[in-house]
Amino acid sequence: MRERKGWIDYARVCAVFCVVLCHATESFYGAVVRGEASIHKALWMLENTLFTVGRLGVPLFLAITGALLLGRELEPGKFYRKSLFPLVGTTEIWIVLNYAFVCVFQDVEFSLADLVCEMLFLRTLELSHMWYMPMIIGLYLALPFLSMAVRGAKGPGAFRLPYLAGVAAFLVIPTVNVFLAEAVPGGTPLKLKLDFDLLGGVYVLYLLGGYFIAQGVLEKIKGKYLLLAGGGCFLLNTAAQYYLYANEFYKSNRLLWYSSACIFVMGLSLFEGIRRMAGMPGRRAVRLIEDAARCSFGIYLLHKPILVLTLKCLPVENWGEPAGIFVLLAAGLGISLLFLLPFVRRWKRAGRVLFLIKSKTPLQATGHQT
Repeated sequence: MRERKGWIDYARVCAVFCVVLCHATESFYGAVVRGEASIHKALWMLENTLFTVGRLGVPLFLAITGALLLGRELEPGKFYRKSLFPLVGTTEIWIVLNYAFVCVFQDVEFSLADLVCEMLFLRTLELSHMWYMPMIIGLYLALPFLSMAVRGAKGPGAFRLPYLAGVAAFLVIPTVNVFLAEAVPGGTPLKLKLDFDLLGGVYVLYLLGGYFIAQGVLEKIKGKYLLLAGGGCFLLNTAAQYYLYANEFYKSNRLLWYSSACIFVMGLSLFEGIRRMAGMPGRRAVRLIEDAARCSFGIYLLHKPILVLTLKCLPVENWGEPAGIFVLLAAGLGISLLFLLPFVRRWKRAGRVLFLIKSKTPLQATGHQT
């Protein structure tokens, strides 16, 4: 039996906290990012900070997947049967549940054709957080072959050139293009002529980054430099975001997406920081952290409908943005966790089907269960 990596539980809890924080903040800040509302500078700083921190959840999720699965021998047939197919099944259940939810609570007219298209991934899913599911399913299709490549290489150094090329193609150029496409008069967006689609896009960089970190690639970097990198990228990204906001450039919010070089550095720096702090000798996850980590994928699935219902049932907009964000965050996390705990401790079979909550083992080895 594999040794349990307790620090992964802390990373999972941190990741799902960030995701719920992101969507709670987006309920107010989204209109600002789209240019539909303006707010004073102090409130902009608060909301932008919370939203940026929230964006680090998905990088943590993907890094966890890479840390746990890459480097292991993943026989495709067995991996698909035990990991991919249950993930697809749970996704299909939630596509149907979410479609029913928006028909009832958001006055969407029922269309069987639209529902079928969503189930076949031919149409954008109704609730915004579900974009993650087709992406992670696609990555799971590729994981056995990525694992073969990782195991066949002579250490992380063998990936240096393609990894740097991927960083340039999927992070540096898209970040520069945010300004070339809008903030620079006559600017023409850059487009790399080399085709790197087989790298799997920007999300594979997070997977590989998590694997490299778990292998200790950043161990020799002092903590203060790690903090400087993450903090510096946060300040740089915030300054760039404020420049766009102050000049009313609203065409792109890509500085707050996963193709942002700053989000990439912040996310992996945070993952390494969690590994160092939570992985100290004698430090292990307490029961509540372990339970929350096992529920984290369920929290991901549940929190968005809970936020929608909270906004409909409570006059959150009248309480001011900071209080509203806190209420939504507390509701998204607290109600989800309370709803899921019986599935962890009593209704375990239903928990596996609906929320992919696995039985307690020394190592929870599926990164999407976050």
